[in-house]
Amino acid sequence: MEDNSVAPTLPKTELTDDELRALAYFAVGVGSEGSVGGRDVSNRLSFAGRVSGGVMYPVGNSGYSIGTLQTDLGQHPEVATTLVAAYQDWARQAHPDWTLTAGQQAQTTSDLARSGHTITAQQGRALDPVVKSHLDQFLASDAGITYVHERDVAQVDRLMRVGAAVDQLKDTSLYQQSTLDDQARLATMIMKLENQAGQAYYPRIIRGLNDGSIDSVGGVQTAINDLLPNRSGRSHADPDYVETGVAHALEGTEVFNALRNASTQNPLHRSWSNVLSDPLANPVHPDAVAGDADFRSEYATIKTLFLQKGEAPAFIDALDQGGTFGHVIVDARGHRHPQSTNLYAAGDDFVVLDGRGHGKAWVDDRWRDVERSQLSRLDHPDGTTDVSLRVDGQTSRLLHLDPTAQPLRPRQAVGEAPSQPDGPAALTPDRPEHPDHALLEQIRSGVRREDARVGRTYDESSERLSRSLLAACKGGAGDVADGMSSIQRADHVVSGTDNMFVVQGKLGDPAHLRVHVNIVEAMNTPVAQSDAKVQAVNQAQQQGLAHGQQLAPELRAESPRGPVLS
Repeated sequence: MEDNSVAPTLPKTELTDDELRALAYFAVGVGSEGSVGGRDVSNRLSFAGRVSGGVMYPVGNSGYSIGTLQTDLGQHPEVATTLVAAYQDWARQAHPDWTLTAGQQAQTTSDLARSGHTITAQQGRALDPVVKSHLDQFLASDAGITYVHERDVAQVDRLMRVGAAVDQLKDTSLYQQSTLDDQARLATMIMKLENQAGQAYYPRIIRGLNDGSIDSVGGVQTAINDLLPNRSGRSHADPDYVETGVAHALEGTEVFNALRNASTQNPLHRSWSNVLSDPLANPVHPDAVAGDADFRSEYATIKTLFLQKGEAPAFIDALDQGGTFGHVIVDARGHRHPQSTNLYAAGDDFVVLDGRGHGKAWVDDRWRDVERSQLSRLDHPDGTTDVSLRVDGQTSRLLHLDPTAQPLRPRQAVGEAPSQPDGPAALTPDRPEHPDHALLEQIRSGVRREDARVGRTYDESSERLSRSLLAACKGGAGDVADGMSSIQRADHVVSGTDNMFVVQGKLGDPAHLRVHVNIVEAMNTPVAQSDAKVQAVNQAQQQGLAHGQQLAPELRAESPRGPVLS
């Protein structure tokens, strides 16, 4: 008998090549190599070092570089040759008086193709400042942007070639057994190493993965951190450039994971899906490549999120719920400040701004260009914020941010029965209006410090650990806190061999309060489970308080009227 049943769709077990290419371009490139402080620096000559008094001081063997993935011209002198040739073609049309003579062209090509060691040997002689200024203007033009984009595509192709670092990584058991989020982290680290230093470092990591001496994502980052001695900064103890470069790229990976995991109802879902279908679209004419009139805005928005990588994951999460982002928050010290001045969200509408003040707004189901100079924000005493746009002398409100407003799509814990449509959603500690939000933020800060101390990046496991610690703080010494024995402040977050501790009070004071959780167990405890414990404690406290208030008149009536001790 013929079996006409449809086979179940198996969950995806590995990232696609398009996803890996997007990681290379956006996480390694935009989020690390090609940006500084949220500003895109890909379309200008960059130098990995410092210039003082007209003298260049390289970092390592790095020279001049260009592009989103920062092609080092000293390591690829052939690119210096094609760059100057492309400049000459542009100058003849746009600025004939800027065209270089044959001698100037040869000298400029030679200067650009120097490695860091050659620059040092030449006493740090810099490129002619006038020529450099003209080259930067070319790189910022449409012709220059297209030239840089072609170099970026070639660089991504090189990182994705057969036998490249990421290709070898895909054959390791750790990669194959990892979650998609961790595959993204592993791929980012290994591609960053190859992009930054060729074959100098990544083969050691691959060997460690193959011989079993490296057996976790955290182990890979620790091994990378140990590649070079920390010798920067005045104390010569600051992280080295390889370590910091990988850390910056991993921040971009968290944006990638947030976008990849976003729900289909998230207003960014369509943008990310379209960009992922062509992650290396030409930024000059992206609409022509993608065949979508909105693609230019979608692409610019996604790129901006990687430029604003520190704030973007929480922003994406807010849009996933149809909540708010960018309003005023109160930090652990009681100080009020904007959650963001670059990313704003209210329901399904949002505004994103890059480090240069250029941005996009998705409001009322349509795109519009915005500039920071056109925007104003007004923070009201009730905690709400209005973001307004001024165009042609007319001001209109774009967004109203109300942190107490019910999200359009409240997050539902896995395994819970759906709540009734008109029933209130449970308020979780990650929302600023939750009574335990400040304590959670203190715990998160402590866990981040502990993560950084051992070379980890704060991730989903860290968040599960933080939520478990919060539940432990609320529970105090017993199963349910009475409100007196529970911890109110996280003065210290300290890790032991197997446990993580939260301490209220001085560490050396015998009277301090502390709780602990087993680290491994906590990292595997669902957030919803920990939040449910917090909610149960809070409800028990409220019920106890109400019961006490009901008993108070009766107790006063039954109290003996004897003498009062003074």
